[in-house]
Amino acid sequence: KEWTNGPEYNAPHFDIVLPETVSAGTYNIVEVENIEGDINDITITGMNGRKAELKYADGVLSLVIKDVRDASTIEWSGSEDNTWQLAEKSNFKSLEGNDDIFVSGDHVIFNDKASNGDVVLTGDVTPSLVTFENNTLEYTLSGANAITGNASITKNGSGNVNINNTNTFTG
Repeated sequence: KEWTNGPEYNAPHFDIVLPETVSAGTYNIVEVENIEGDINDITITGMNGRKAELKYADGVLSLVIKDVRDASTIEWSGSEDNTWQLAEKSNFKSLEGNDDIFVSGDHVIFNDKASNGDVVLTGDVTPSLVTFENNTLEYTLSGANAITGNASITKNGSGNVNINNTNTFTG
């Protein structure tokens, strides 16, 4: 890769290669005597839509893959804050009206029920479909991260939608 303004990552980076199916759990990566700095600064890629984090304990660096629900249809609520990221905050509602998180493969609906139309992508997200069904609430997508993968965006309703981030999805 050619970098015109320095390296792509400003902190250590792990590109994890996972098999098609991998169960949630803790996987030891390496035994190491000491880690200096904040382990949360290490960037992880290659997780294929799985939520994971690094943990260091008793001289072992491990990859912890979170157990999340299967993909479904969810609606943006913005009830916790205005961030959209993988399997973190409950800024979505299930179709049954329960607080929910985003997981890869979800069909995400943005409608007039939300408390906030300013949506900041704080991590790359991989939905299967994004549908805007807004008439009165104006939506703005922004942030340093992107909608990725094989996804489609559909716009219904008369409300405005502004997409101010650079997305890389195909579909």
